[in-house]
Amino acid sequence: MTRLAQYTSMHIGAEPRSLALPTSEQELIDVIASADREGRPIVILGGGSNVLFSDDFAGDVVRVSHTGLENDESACA
Repeated sequence: MTRLAQYTSMHIGAEPRSLALPTSEQELIDVIASADREGRPIVILGGGSNVLFSDDFAGDVVRVSHTGLENDESACA
């Protein structure tokens, strides 16, 4: 499993229970919908700045990268 340390600017963090790296909007929707159906809380991780994960963190993480995803501001209106 991948340690979260490689995704944070301080390089601190343990292995999450699961780590999703969606590369499209649909993959992101599917990952979040799956966690919601199963009642699993998730942490959404962006660039990893100003975030520290303790060594005993064992939650589910979704890392959202700006690559491949676009913001549709009209959907928020």
